[in-house]
Amino acid sequence: MDLLKQPYKIFLVDDDEDDCFLTSKVMSNLAPCVDVDCIYRGDKMLQRLEVCDPADYPRLILLDLNMPILSGFEVLVRLKQHRLWRAIPVVIFTTSSDKRDEARSYELGANLFLTKPSQLKEMEALFYRYKDAMRSPVQN
Repeated sequence: MDLLKQPYKIFLVDDDEDDCFLTSKVMSNLAPCVDVDCIYRGDKMLQRLEVCDPADYPRLILLDLNMPILSGFEVLVRLKQHRLWRAIPVVIFTTSSDKRDEARSYELGANLFLTKPSQLKEMEALFYRYKDAMRSPVQN
């Protein structure tokens, strides 16, 4: 079965509404069955996960680094420290091209680091790279 035809949810955590809109559009063009949930602050995304049933966790989190209240790094640390959330693949999706940000992201447990704006081919590659993680729900 083709991954891009199976329904699944992605959390896009980014305080820039324009970036959220454009990224959501690219993803919906690639895979109309993908439900992209834009959340504009990292603390709000963590609150959503706290009340979410594990069966309804997103299959992927796209996370910006530069946000108010909690930075993407702080959010990533909290995700990877949580017993249930650590299995959710996290892609850092940021305007930063600083190699130190990239290295720190990987040290903290990010699965991939992409610099915005990303090309369409990179977004397609992202879906295929995490097809196994997105195909099955997060395991407890």
